Amino acid sequence: MDERATIAPFIGGSGELMLSEVVSLVANLVGLLIAYQGYINRDGRQVRVASLFILFFTIGLISESNLMRDDIRPQFLLILLIWISIELILERSLAAIGLIALGIFLPAIGQLGDHTTHIQFENMFGKPLSESVLAPWVDRFGALEEPFELAGWLLFAAAAAAALKTHILAEGRARFMALAVLAIAAIAIGNSFLHLRDDNEFESFRKLGFFCSVAGVASAGAAVLLQHGRRDMLARAYCLLFVVVAYWIAVYAPAVYRHEHSKTMSSWIWIFPVFAGYYTLVSCRRSYLRAASTRVHETP
Repeated sequence: MDERATIAPFIGGSGELMLSEVVSLVANLVGLLIAYQGYINRDGRQVRVASLFILFFTIGLISESNLMRDDIRPQFLLILLIWISIELILERSLAAIGLIALGIFLPAIGQLGDHTTHIQFENMFGKPLSESVLAPWVDRFGALEEPFELAGWLLFAAAAAAALKTHILAEGRARFMALAVLAIAAIAIGNSFLHLRDDNEFESFRKLGFFCSVAGVASAGAAVLLQHGRRDMLARAYCLLFVVVAYWIAVYAPAVYRHEHSKTMSSWIWIFPVFAGYYTLVSCRRSYLRAASTRVHETP
């Protein structure tokens, strides 16, 4: 991939508009779609793994939107990856484990070229990374940070597909998939434009980004309502909760947290909702499956 490729060549100096950055957002959103399809599967045994993948790709989306400090997001992601790997070992999903391992290895090599990595290395060991035994690796792979990071997200999405029983292209879901694809494209493009500075020069582009992000959340909300809205009141309530959370993550946070201290503040804001979200996802899904099973057995 050409590291200079961008979705907005008429705007200079914004790395968040590079094609690799936008496709990384797309990879996280595709991973969320795969995890969601595994989550709603009738097989209750994969609820925990699907819920963890949902949280993982949500954190990935938040971090790719620069709403977490660079030195904090790896802690979230590593904890979740270890947790997911333990679940996959118990399920004996060796293919998914291999994809996750490769997905960790490639971005780790690419991170050798990251400025933050160089600072942290020097602070920890007292000498520049370029003067360490890792210097040949830095020279060889440091320039490939963005492509390797993108490859990592794609491998994680592939791991989710390998681990979960998903039926994204099942019969009768053409409208759902059309809305889901529209939502993924709109949110990825919208969040990219929302990275621009909040000033008169880029105000129109930020408005375009806000409109695209809102349209993406609306499409995602329409997709889940189309799939679940006819079931019962509880299902519709979950759909509305999804829309609220999606708006918070994909529209409100990227549009508002753009000042210099936003990362420090928002990094810690996510901790409790994320790990409380795991309990909520697992509990709600299992409760829904038990209720559905009870209704089936009570039907004459």
